[in-house]
Amino acid sequence: MLADATLLYTLNHMDGDRTESNGIIHALWSPDGQQLITSSLSKRQNGRKLRVWDLTSGKLLDTLAIPTTPPITAFSLFWLPASQHLVSALRDDVQAWELTNGKLLNAAPPHRHLNTWTCSPDGKFLADAPNPSGSNREATLQILDATNGQLLRTLGRSEGRRSRLAWSPDGKFLAVDTFLPTNRVSIEIWEPAMGRLVHRLEAGQNPAYDVSWSPDGKLLTVNRQNGRGGYQVELWEPLQGVLLHIHEGIYPHWSPDGKLLALFQIEGMQYLRKTIHILNAAGRLLRVLESENDAFEIMAWSPDGKLLATTSSSGKETVFHLWRTDIWEPMTTLTDLQMSAAKISIIAWHPHLPLIVTNGPQESSLAVWCLRKQQIVSPSCDEALTIQQGKALVQEADKVQLQVAQNVAPLLHIYISSASTPEDEALLDELWKQLSMVRRQPDVRLWEKRLISPGVNWEQDIATCLQQAHLILFLMSPDFLESDLCYEEMKVAIEQREMRGAWVFPVLIRHTASWEKTPVGALEPLPADRKPIRDRIDREEVMRTIAERIQDITQAIRQRLTDGWSQ
Repeated sequence: MLADATLLYTLNHMDGDRTESNGIIHALWSPDGQQLITSSLSKRQNGRKLRVWDLTSGKLLDTLAIPTTPPITAFSLFWLPASQHLVSALRDDVQAWELTNGKLLNAAPPHRHLNTWTCSPDGKFLADAPNPSGSNREATLQILDATNGQLLRTLGRSEGRRSRLAWSPDGKFLAVDTFLPTNRVSIEIWEPAMGRLVHRLEAGQNPAYDVSWSPDGKLLTVNRQNGRGGYQVELWEPLQGVLLHIHEGIYPHWSPDGKLLALFQIEGMQYLRKTIHILNAAGRLLRVLESENDAFEIMAWSPDGKLLATTSSSGKETVFHLWRTDIWEPMTTLTDLQMSAAKISIIAWHPHLPLIVTNGPQESSLAVWCLRKQQIVSPSCDEALTIQQGKALVQEADKVQLQVAQNVAPLLHIYISSASTPEDEALLDELWKQLSMVRRQPDVRLWEKRLISPGVNWEQDIATCLQQAHLILFLMSPDFLESDLCYEEMKVAIEQREMRGAWVFPVLIRHTASWEKTPVGALEPLPADRKPIRDRIDREEVMRTIAERIQDITQAIRQRLTDGWSQ
């Protein structure tokens, strides 16, 4: 089951016959959150079936048929902003459906044959990039009316093939991946309303698999092969034409606030997604999430960015995790859906409520979960859930502290950094002994550089420890400030403090000139009287006091780790 969650109901996408459907391809909430739209590929008929479900009851409101000949697998489904217009898009055509309370009112005829297209954020325009054909060697970039398909404007002509289009969040700019006959690739940044090319970003020889704007429209990610058998994500400032960073990985996902970027890392000839890297907007690696099974499958941010949902699969079992993005600990785990395909291929967050949709226990079914731990009996598939009941679930959940997944305490990570000199390491050993009762606590992982195993990548180990640490201690000394590595660690620690609230303390072990001017110089030091430890008569007592202070801090961190997700 899904810990800290209640199954509200399941949705069956079959028409009484297991041979009718090839499975659910899409699940999409309406903008007001009152309806869920799902799509499947019909086995009996050439085409798709859209089903409209009611949130309050979980019951089927309507079924819409989209015929295609022959069947086409490329398919998109989305809502036009601020409307009840649903757009279903096949490679052949685009159709707009107007839905009121789940009822089909009319269906617009196909616009035209579209090749590579995208809809503007306000839903008013379509951008299309027909490829050159026949005697016409030039490709155009076309802007069309989204409601009737009328051509409004033709932008720059090119002999290249355009494969990816992306509107900026404000709808002002359009990014276009263009593959030129010279086997070179560029990203064109257009301002459609003015008909002008703003920048051309030179991007090597490999076409993009994905082009995505950050939510604030300031940055652009471009995902492509790197020429070495792997994949890379490029981070651009598109309006300035500046390449900021390149990171190995595939399928980047921006957090809703645009401060974080999650992407898969792939390994081996089978391109398994073994880890997820979490970057900040500058491209710095903040966290590495590891798969419990063979590989990650999919991921999805919650609308408020407080949770990241991931699935990983071993072929026989699928593990579903919800990661808290303030501390990056798994909050919720789903391992037993008794799914025939043993795979979760759909994650759909509700736009307003703590509800999430995943694949259900049977083929071609979906499960709707409330992500609040409630001691109530789950309704069966045909029982109704009223809006009042749904709101009551959320209101009651706000009064209850969520427990961490699997009924075990999350690990509490502490990192102590010191200079690698005999004098500093001797003082570290004294503090280490005083922290024996902290180290004996089963949920605490205390780490320092001398614990690095021989032959491993020590820089990666240190980076991982800083990313995981809830408490970071820097043993300040002249040798510590002399070390470039230690100085860089302080910079990373401040980023972790600002990003996810890590506790950071300088510990004054020796007289150190101008330590207040370091990245951690504005923070409260230990001991509190700011007198260095080494030359003190009461040195052992001071070490004991620091250890007790650290123990108090660990208790505060432990309380935060067990606090639940609040709206």
